[in-house]
Amino acid sequence: MKKSTIILLIIAVALIAAGVLLCLVGMMLSAGGFQWEKGEISLGNKDMVTKEYEISETFSEIDVLVHTTDVEFVLATDGVTKVICREDAREPHEVFVEDGALKIRLEEMPWYKKINLFSWGERRLTVHLAQNEWEKLSVKTDTGDVRASKELVFESVDICTSTGEVGFAPTVTGTLCITVDTGDVSVTSQTLGIAEITATTGDVTLMGVSADEIRLQTTTGEIEASSVSCQSFMATSSTGEQEYERLIVDGALTLKASTGDISLDGCDAAEVKIETDTGDVEGRFLSAKVFYTSTDTGRVRVPKATSGGLCEITTDTGDIEFSEP
Repeated sequence: MKKSTIILLIIAVALIAAGVLLCLVGMMLSAGGFQWEKGEISLGNKDMVTKEYEISETFSEIDVLVHTTDVEFVLATDGVTKVICREDAREPHEVFVEDGALKIRLEEMPWYKKINLFSWGERRLTVHLAQNEWEKLSVKTDTGDVRASKELVFESVDICTSTGEVGFAPTVTGTLCITVDTGDVSVTSQTLGIAEITATTGDVTLMGVSADEIRLQTTTGEIEASSVSCQSFMATSSTGEQEYERLIVDGALTLKASTGDISLDGCDAAEVKIETDTGDVEGRFLSAKVFYTSTDTGRVRVPKATSGGLCEITTDTGDIEFSEP
């Protein structure tokens, strides 16, 4: 390659790099990513402010629709319902009561403001509720986390987020529905009616939960349940593992997995049905079970009993191993 050609290539690469750098700097400046103070450049977002909205109107439902905002619900310590927002002054949240519902809205930001990689001004809102019992809670967000404290009680809850994490502790007398893509879900509610939780790559964890019916579904995420009791329990996963400790089911316990292992320690149910492809199944039940097992190449070691609850386990290449109660 000629020397002149090499020089031209170097110049071209340098110009492209300079153009990309200028573009990034321009987008960060437009989003407030740089602050100029006393002759120095600092990172952050100069337009982030904290604003308080005090709610005096009566409402029984809560409806939140945001995108990148972290959301938290707590019981007010001063008996006053209010919403405290950490927000961009140029794009404030809308907080209002309409048709008996407290509504919180934030329209989606322009795409160029989402590329502000160096901005540390995260949006957050905390909803302080003056009373603990409410009819309905609905939250939809993209990348924001969702948290709710155990002092609260709802008749029904619907939470949907893409990459945000969910930490939920309130009582739900009706149906709790949580849907996430890559975020983890942690539920520590003492009392639930029906729980329907779906995650793609996120993990699902239940701890200290009592419910009527529990249905869990993940793809690559793991499922863990500890100190959980319910009338019926169903869990489905693809490559994620399933681990259960002190899971007590009055009725049917149904577990399905593709390549993930399933482990049960100190668990029990009136009727058990477990299906896996290449995943192993192992554990210990609290009471005797009549095992019906089927596997192609896997090893089977289970207690032999002529009475007890029915336990049907089917695998392809996975091992099946259970110890005595």
